[in-house]
Amino acid sequence: MVKHNDPFYIKIAQTIQQHGRQVLAIAPDGKQPGFYYTIGNAAREVPELLIIGNFEPKAATAILNTLSEQMIEAGKRFSNGQRVSLGGTHELQVWDTTPIARTQYTLQATEFFQSNDYLVQQVVLPDPKGRYPADKRCHKRYRVPVLRPTADLMADMRSTLVH
Repeated sequence: MVKHNDPFYIKIAQTIQQHGRQVLAIAPDGKQPGFYYTIGNAAREVPELLIIGNFEPKAATAILNTLSEQMIEAGKRFSNGQRVSLGGTHELQVWDTTPIARTQYTLQATEFFQSNDYLVQQVVLPDPKGRYPADKRCHKRYRVPVLRPTADLMADMRSTLVH
């Protein structure tokens, strides 16, 4: 890891050393929803995780911490599109992201690592009825940007149009 002089990054390094990762919460700005992401997973050779949406901070942090621990224990990242149960009614989805995740969302991770050479996976939460953002019936609070490569999105759209 990079040695930092800035107190902000020194605190992040201490939190990573003590807890394995830091979770940052970024408030919504009026036009864009808030989001949460990890810093520190990459040092353990698994992706940083990102949740986009105006969710309860304790819940989003708990989800990211739990999923991070699962990846670290398994010694590998989640597969692209993997559904993961945390014991609730509906599963979460974990998706590989485009570079937009690093350039527009996980900026402090890039600064902390002094590199954007790390992976990010997006955790997508379903609405209370189990619908994900691609579903037009998904509750508006859960309709968040999904940072998947366009080819993945087009394949999903084709598969839903066939039925």
